[in-house]
Amino acid sequence: MESLFTAESANLDQYKQSLVRTIVCEFRFPTLLELGEAKPPIDFARSLRKSYPNLERGNELSIGASGTGSTFFHVFRSIKGGWSISLKPNSVAIEGTHYKGFSELLKRAAELVPAAEKIIDSTFFTRIGLRYINVIDQPADPIGEGWINPSLVAPVLEGNARGISDYSGRLAAGDEEKGFLLQHGLRFAAADLDAKEQRPQYVIDIDVYQQEVEVSDSISVIERLHSSAFQIFDWSLGDAARNFLRG
Repeated sequence: MESLFTAESANLDQYKQSLVRTIVCEFRFPTLLELGEAKPPIDFARSLRKSYPNLERGNELSIGASGTGSTFFHVFRSIKGGWSISLKPNSVAIEGTHYKGFSELLKRAAELVPAAEKIIDSTFFTRIGLRYINVIDQPADPIGEGWINPSLVAPVLEGNARGISDYSGRLAAGDEEKGFLLQHGLRFAAADLDAKEQRPQYVIDIDVYQQEVEVSDSISVIERLHSSAFQIFDWSLGDAARNFLRG
């Protein structure tokens, strides 16, 4: 399958450090209204109970031509590690906030897919998406100290603007089968609750996806999406960030 992003990197799964703050792997399927009921499917909950023993229930409001309605969604949480699975009438997603490496995500996906296959009443997912939200907050000046690809931050590096309070960019590409969205930008956040000054951070948010995936091909597609996301991520970095990630 031809890639939509041609820059290549030899660093896939080679870095010892990580900049990932949040990772989401979402599987969409044709809507099943019964999955929006107050109780989750028993077989699905039983399949995930060992890894995600804590169950929470939420409610979403919807407004349509026939009026206002609401559906439930269910969140299964792990005891440790900051991982969760959310089930909605048209999707199921893995989310993690303590990402240690792709192998852990792949293991959790391999556990989720068979459980989801039993309840979605479909042989395919309408869409599989993989999203990495990376945050660079190590240096005092992530742009000036070479942590970001100069191509992304050229207007800032030119130095024509002083006292910059906001800078961001967005790049989307796709066809009928696949696509990606790169969102990046500078933000300011307090180092801690008592901090009087805000430190600059740079966010690299990458979402890659593929449409209409056979359930049996899910894992191999996730591996390809991970590779595509990494190529975009590594291209977005400067040499200082790569040196940090090498440990």
